[in-house]
Amino acid sequence: MSSGSSSGSASGSSRSQSGGTSGSSSSASSSEEDLQVSSYSATVGGKQYSGSVEKSGGEYTASVSSLSGATATGSSPAAAENNLTLRIDELV
Repeated sequence: MSSGSSSGSASGSSRSQSGGTSGSSSSASSSEEDLQVSSYSATVGGKQYSGSVEKSGGEYTASVSSLSGATATGSSPAAAENNLTLRIDELV
């Protein structure tokens, strides 16, 4: 329980739309209609991490490219982000 421990120190995440299809309805006719990309930001162990959340089909994948192994999936953007925050906490 020292102040330098990263265990249990995951806090805060935010998401913002940054690309993908322009609408939220199914107006596109290609397979890209299911692809959505948003940005991800979280503080884990006192360090800020930024990445992306992508939707393909019915699954969301959150990742931080600057941290090897920092990828997680979920059934919603929030679930993927939460799983990624937990994964980052395991890695650092």
